[in-house]
Amino acid sequence: MIGGLASGRRFDACGLVSPEIFTDLANKWTLMVIECLGGRTLCFSELGDAVEGINYKMLTQNCGA
Repeated sequence: MIGGLASGRRFDACGLVSPEIFTDLANKWTLMVIECLGGRTLCFSELGDAVEGINYKMLTQNCGA
């Protein structure tokens, strides 16, 4: 048994966490966007200015716009 799961059992099959969450969190831009937002609301252009090095294509992909 590994991590409380029977060997060979898929983690996402447990229904605990959506696998998409891990995919999104693995993206460095997503983490930077979340950090810049910090519980506040920013306009798209303000967020683009706040996240150093991000281009508008990546910002659009990470914001789901």
